[in-house]
Amino acid sequence: KTLGVNGTDYMVTGIMENLPQKTHLDVEILLYDGVRAHDIDFIDWTSARLYSYFILHEGANIEIIRQDTADFLDRNAFFAPESWQDYTPSDVMDLTYRPIADIHLHQNAQNPISPGGSITLVYGFAGIAALIMVMASINFINLSTANASTREKEIAIHKVVGASRKQLIFRYLSEAIMLMAFAFIIAMAFTELLAPLVFNWIGVELTSSGGFNLEFLAISLGASFITALAAGLYPALHLSSKSPADTFSGGQAQAPRVAKFRIGLVFFQYTVSIILVIAAAHFYMQTRLATTMDLGFSDERVAAYWGVGAADSAQTQQALIERVRQIPGVASVSMMAQLPGAGSQNNVNLKAIGAEGNTAGTRIQAVAADADFEKVLEIELVAGRMFDLNRLGDRMIDENNEVNGTPPVIINELALTSLGFKNAEDAIGKVFQMQDYIFDPHNVEIIGVVKNAHFQSIHSEAGPMLFANAYFFFNAMVVKFAQNPLSAQQEIADIWLDYIPDVAVYQTFLTDTLAEQYALEEQQTQVFGVFSALAVVIAFLGIFGLAAFNVERRTKEVGIRKVFGAKVIDIVKLFVWQFSKPVIWAVLAAWPIAGLLINNWLESYAYRIDLLPLIFISAGASVLLVAWATIASQAAKVAMRNPIHALRHE
Repeated sequence: KTLGVNGTDYMVTGIMENLPQKTHLDVEILLYDGVRAHDIDFIDWTSARLYSYFILHEGANIEIIRQDTADFLDRNAFFAPESWQDYTPSDVMDLTYRPIADIHLHQNAQNPISPGGSITLVYGFAGIAALIMVMASINFINLSTANASTREKEIAIHKVVGASRKQLIFRYLSEAIMLMAFAFIIAMAFTELLAPLVFNWIGVELTSSGGFNLEFLAISLGASFITALAAGLYPALHLSSKSPADTFSGGQAQAPRVAKFRIGLVFFQYTVSIILVIAAAHFYMQTRLATTMDLGFSDERVAAYWGVGAADSAQTQQALIERVRQIPGVASVSMMAQLPGAGSQNNVNLKAIGAEGNTAGTRIQAVAADADFEKVLEIELVAGRMFDLNRLGDRMIDENNEVNGTPPVIINELALTSLGFKNAEDAIGKVFQMQDYIFDPHNVEIIGVVKNAHFQSIHSEAGPMLFANAYFFFNAMVVKFAQNPLSAQQEIADIWLDYIPDVAVYQTFLTDTLAEQYALEEQQTQVFGVFSALAVVIAFLGIFGLAAFNVERRTKEVGIRKVFGAKVIDIVKLFVWQFSKPVIWAVLAAWPIAGLLINNWLESYAYRIDLLPLIFISAGASVLLVAWATIASQAAKVAMRNPIHALRHE
């Protein structure tokens, strides 16, 4: 059968299966235009706009190809504009190589092949999960060693009747492993129930092969078994080390080294918890900056309709937007390329008239934009004028696809500074030679200066920018709605098909496009927020159990103190202070560590928040207050008992 695509007929020669979910390719139809289909790409290498796939011979090493890249470019690359032909290709361009298996998690190119995951996020998940397991293991160790005094006579009797230390170690390790086994079964049940919800929350689609396969079960069981051994080994060694003679002689006081070891574990727990809380708060503040920062334009109620470049002429494009402009509810409409958040970027070189040498000039990001683009994006004019619909001379390219005389351009304030002007008025009317990747060098005239607009992610700094009215590059019609766009969208879709019937209506809202830039940061913020809260809860559970046990073990001491006149508040203060010391030290240790880690993370942003002392203080104070409340509740419960019952406590 024959299908018409963008005015060209294609014969269907095959049907392929639907691509699997685990692929970076988003393809529904493959078009082949013959052996010379890519001539337009290979006769001019001044713009990178395609990806090449190739298979290595068995045993070949990509490093050999990478080392030969410069020679390959110098032998094959060709620059169509005459002004570029004096450059050595390897001096101005390079090729990067990426195994297909690494595309999803390891892309680091400026224009990624497809939106992927992040190995950093994966490591973050694994790291926090491991920390939570460690903190839970610390709770087990602390409570087991704290409980040792109640089991000393039991252990001594076992030894008296012939039990060896190896047998006792095996017994207590077996107890830890049995506890792990029950926890593992419960965890698997919850994993099966909650995995779809968690994966949906972090934006990962479960594949058809997802589930409890043998590899997953083996890794999970192995990790759980290792955790049980790690958590149970020290208590087993400690419990089995006590001499029966010391036990029956009444020596039940815990060794100072054991108490210090438990305090050290509590210190570690709270240090990690506070670091996670501080990091989560800074992640949130940085993400909020990314989504609320003034970028120099407005994205509210702005929609892009893609494919306007398929119109058969500039006149058709203008007729389309004129019809759309008449729709009630449409505030303004224009055409553009390289919209904010799209990730792509074209650069040109501006050189003062009469300057010599190929390297002289200023590199500037170039954006193709029609008249009224500043109304759609609400970009503020500083000096001069904007493009005028009624001035044919404002268009860079004429009906013959040639440069239209000395076409006008509009620059931003950063370009103004880069070109050496002290104020905007001085730049108006000045002529520069512009070199791009399509036409030979030609002159352009600056007719306006606008406020800086940042079209890229805030990971990179805003730079010099110019706008040129070049319909040849337009790929989107941008519409600013005056109100709720629902009423106008269907009418726009109908009008679109009248002028560009071969291209289906594809609409995106600029707000959503910009939000996608920071989807990964949003995920990281949510992950760190939830798991930081979980880590803090586990730390509090540990100190809650430890405090409850120690307070209960010291019930007789509390009764004696009350008989000698101690008040409930005095006893509570005593226990709170004793348990607060490792928490206070943890706060002081967590602050510099958190500061170094967060500052290193923030360096990936060109626009970033500063370290916020209030967050450090609030995180430490909050954790300390909750710890106080946890300890005080247990101490008060014992302190309020009648001393008579306390003194009879054994």
